[in-house]
Amino acid sequence: MHRLSALFLGLILFGAGISGPCLARTLNASCVKVDITPDKPVLMQAYPRPGPSEGVLDRIYHRVVALDDGETQVFLISSDLALIRYDVYREFSQELARETGIRPEQVWWNTTQTHSGPQVGLGLPHWR
Repeated sequence: MHRLSALFLGLILFGAGISGPCLARTLNASCVKVDITPDKPVLMQAYPRPGPSEGVLDRIYHRVVALDDGETQVFLISSDLALIRYDVYREFSQELARETGIRPEQVWWNTTQTHSGPQVGLGLPHWR
């Protein structure tokens, strides 16, 4: 989780990669792609194997877009995972808010639904 929080802080501190007019304001945007491929064997999300992964065929990533119009900041995340459990998301959101001040309602995090990614939390998601 620290990797992603640091990524958000970096996006905010280093500013925008693109800017242009948007309804009489400037819309700043920045994007980044971070490799999140595990560096050791892990349990895979969708394959009921008796053991961990046996290597890497394709790398997996977090892709983040930060948008800022001078009043509101929004962050879009796409992660190459099958799912992210709610308790994992909640822990991430709390840490992100504590370290950067970014509130959960400013973040839209989805997954690419890959079935060849690692487990993030065990079992199915809990929605509360």
